[in-house]
Amino acid sequence: MEELLTKYRELSQIHRQQLLAFMDNLLLEQKLEESKGDLSGWKRKIRDVSVWDEEEIEKMKATIKQYGQWQAPKW
Repeated sequence: MEELLTKYRELSQIHRQQLLAFMDNLLLEQKLEESKGDLSGWKRKIRDVSVWDEEEIEKMKATIKQYGQWQAPKW
């Protein structure tokens, strides 16, 4: 560990930032590998997504059309 810290201190600021970004990437890869196979969280998120029916979509379309007709009050 001491060798790692010694070498880190010898790096320029930009190289330290690059090293930290690389380490973040490695940690992310590790986290993704650990979570492979467990899709329950993903399935829960997908299940909880709301779904609109045709009536709701038509209401939204009508509202969007009204936006173009709206006039701001004059001062």
